[in-house]
Amino acid sequence: MPDYPGFEKMKLEYTALRTEIVQSISYQHQILLAGYGATGAFVSYVVGKSPSPNLPALIIVPFILLGMTSLWIVECNRMVRASYYIGRILWRCLREEPMSWPSNDHWQNAEWECWIRSKTGVASRFRERQHRWQCMVVLWGPLFLTVVASAVATYGAFTSAELHTLLKGSIPWVFIGLGIMAIVFWLRVRVDLRDISDLGETQIPDSPVDDVTEVPA
Repeated sequence: MPDYPGFEKMKLEYTALRTEIVQSISYQHQILLAGYGATGAFVSYVVGKSPSPNLPALIIVPFILLGMTSLWIVECNRMVRASYYIGRILWRCLREEPMSWPSNDHWQNAEWECWIRSKTGVASRFRERQHRWQCMVVLWGPLFLTVVASAVATYGAFTSAELHTLLKGSIPWVFIGLGIMAIVFWLRVRVDLRDISDLGETQIPDSPVDDVTEVPA
């Protein structure tokens, strides 16, 4: 390996960032498991409540799922940010070889963060499959549950004599507003998810290490 000032520091930084990426992936899995687990436990409690289900309480489900997905996006964004920095800056500095070293094409082309973003070949199929199923788990599944829970909760609010008496008939419209608000948040999630779930959207440009051009936020 090259021996020049700063190289050891860059290696430590690379190791720390790769550790952060692995940690972030673990947190993402834990967040999804906790979110779906909390949703299942809450729905089971509401539906199984005696003597009759408290259906309007299901309006909380969309916001449990939104909280889960928001935390997941924070962790995934953290992972992609570290990945982009490694591929864009750090690894290109680490692989710089002294002129006295023999040419090594394999060493020069060994860029995991660039390879996994490839839009052709095997890497592309891995990336697309990953993105497709992440969207199912993080966006489309929760969105479907949001629509179902909101519809059932709103139906329960319209048919609940107690709620009508307590709030003089305004509560059903509050439920409709909450459902619409949840769907608006999901539309925002869809936009943000594209840039961090599909690594093809964060392409690392082929340019020298000292090129300061940035990818638009």
